[in-house]
Amino acid sequence: MNAKAEVLDSWFGRTIIYSDQRFSYEEAQSIIETKSDIIPAEISLTGKEYKVPAAIVAATLKQDELAKILRRKRMADGAISFDKVEVKFNLDENAEPVGVFLKYQRC
Repeated sequence: MNAKAEVLDSWFGRTIIYSDQRFSYEEAQSIIETKSDIIPAEISLTGKEYKVPAAIVAATLKQDELAKILRRKRMADGAISFDKVEVKFNLDENAEPVGVFLKYQRC
């Protein structure tokens, strides 16, 4: 795939995927929005702040850039956009729900 999100070559076959990093949606979104390599404790899967390797930050930002190009192409070609709302809960230190909020998917 090139910088314009055009597929230049493809291959289909059996493979194994090795993952260098695991993120929740909130962690990945934090990198995208802040362009920072620090994942704050309040959104971290571990509950602790941590630093993401520069190569992973760069890859995450590149994937976001390509995804936005592909999304624009789909919409220009007549794709239907369904807005999604996700219910999320605020939990206290004992993992008991203390509040609720709605998370909207941005298209």
